[in-house]
Amino acid sequence: MASFFSCSLLSPLLVITLFIQPASSDPRTQQLIDQICRQCEDFGFCNTTFNENLKAPTTNVEGLAQITIEQSLYNATNTYIFVKRLLADTDTTDVRMRDYLTVCDNSYYAVMELFREAFRSFDQKDYRGMMFYEWKTSREVAICDGIFVTEFLWVNPLGDQNKQMRQLITMALCVHYSIPVKWCQPQPRHVKLDIDGSKMGSPGMAIAKGIFRDCGAREMVSWFWKKSCELLLVQYLLTCSVEQEMFRAIKDLS
Repeated sequence: MASFFSCSLLSPLLVITLFIQPASSDPRTQQLIDQICRQCEDFGFCNTTFNENLKAPTTNVEGLAQITIEQSLYNATNTYIFVKRLLADTDTTDVRMRDYLTVCDNSYYAVMELFREAFRSFDQKDYRGMMFYEWKTSREVAICDGIFVTEFLWVNPLGDQNKQMRQLITMALCVHYSIPVKWCQPQPRHVKLDIDGSKMGSPGMAIAKGIFRDCGAREMVSWFWKKSCELLLVQYLLTCSVEQEMFRAIKDLS
């Protein structure tokens, strides 16, 4: 009787535990997760983060990208709150520590805003824009992390938070490279400029090309540079060329 009573108490608890357990990935999804996590610093952290936040056993690379953005924003928000608490608890006479924490406060505020923009870009399927914002977050975390490295005798109060944030950013960038990027045409009466370039050596050969297209994907203007000179000079020439061609393209539309 006692045994039956114990089981009857444990059964609802077991049901609840199974109900809230996250969906584990199917073989195909796990293969995709493995492919991404092998490029990351901590495979175990990456694999666990994905599997604990899957909304269904089967998902694609876009679903994994959403997980990285959501988890990165969640982590950045919690770290931002943590920095605020550290600032409140730090003695006002400890000016240096307060200055360092203020730097991290500004950095994590920027990280939150950047991941919000990344999520907007993701929602609009603007994956290039998403990557642009994600890349900028790594710089902000590096600023916070580096400010304590200069004082090598100090213990970094944000060491664990910065490490986890770096891992999440790396995951986000690795997922991005797995997303097939498609060209999106501009809105009516708008022009889109696509550019690409590369350089070998310093100094060395630099090549760049740009194409203006209208809302019908028709090529309006294109330019090509191949110069053996310093990259800075090439960038200057390209800037001048782009401004001139953009003016002509806009003038033709009006």
